Amino acid sequence: MLVLATADLPGTGGTCAPHQRRCTEMLRDKPGGEGHWWLQVACDRLPNAQVRAAIARAAHCPVEMVSDAGSRDRHAPCLRWLSVPDEPVEHPNQLKLAGAYGKMKVMQVQPANRPVSPDDIVRLKWELFISEPPAGAYDRARAVMDRLRRGGLPNYFDPHGFGRAGELARWGLMLLSGARLPEAARRGDPHRLRRCAQEWLFNRWLADRVEAGLLGRCILGDRIAGADGRIQPVEDTALWQRRLDSFGAQVFGPLFGQGCVAASGEAAAADSAVLAGEKLASDALGGLRGGLRPARVQPLAVTVDVERSGAVTVRLELPPETRIGVLLAEVVKLDHPDPGTDDD
Repeated sequence: MLVLATADLPGTGGTCAPHQRRCTEMLRDKPGGEGHWWLQVACDRLPNAQVRAAIARAAHCPVEMVSDAGSRDRHAPCLRWLSVPDEPVEHPNQLKLAGAYGKMKVMQVQPANRPVSPDDIVRLKWELFISEPPAGAYDRARAVMDRLRRGGLPNYFDPHGFGRAGELARWGLMLLSGARLPEAARRGDPHRLRRCAQEWLFNRWLADRVEAGLLGRCILGDRIAGADGRIQPVEDTALWQRRLDSFGAQVFGPLFGQGCVAASGEAAAADSAVLAGEKLASDALGGLRGGLRPARVQPLAVTVDVERSGAVTVRLELPPETRIGVLLAEVVKLDHPDPGTDDD
């Protein structure tokens, strides 16, 4: 269970099923040049592999030549960007005929000088339609979103990715510790199990942080970056706190493994406590590719409205790596919310 940043505020109740969410990729810069075609594609509950295959058929090229900006929520309607080289394409209009099972439509085709990549997406614009909410849901949604806009949203990995009852993360931790796995786990993908364990450890680190009231604060030895993006340790908490208050700086949490920048001082003790809680030695994660992940994100362009049907609509923008299921857990506050993003 996630430790919520708005645990003291009531949720809206109601439901926000996958088909009641809409996701739009927002480009960092407008494409231009020549050599490739970028396609903006509207797809509805269609896996990434099927989207790429449909574009490859229209372009008369191998599916390996189709690039995308990352997998999105395959359960929700999405407006995405993909690309193909222009060499196999006789005329760009043929790309507008790409389709799959009536669940996909090419909205526009733009020339570009390179393939689309994840770095080209600056934010995701989300529309969330919360149906059948009880009385007062609008005011509760506004209060929660105002808190998250001012204080930040914990940047958890979606727990639904850990499997039913978290068994994938549990098996991954067993794998890392050298314990004997059950038969069902031995049939699974060991890389996926280790990744789930790594993400689970980050969530535990972040949950401890939220519970201690440190989501928007820093402690000595934290990994932090300012506007230049350079990671450095916190040596002056008062100096960095002023930047954190305005979202001019960002604390990063550990994705344990090779490449994870070590914390120091008080922050290093917090990292060690997470591993000790799972009886893991730091060298047990040496085979993982590690790194850092922002501890919080700030929802932008937030609006809350009430539709004629009585549904509450929340519109906002989030970084591409943020899981929408985490935000829904804060807003709706159901014990078992619908799954969030489920990447292909």
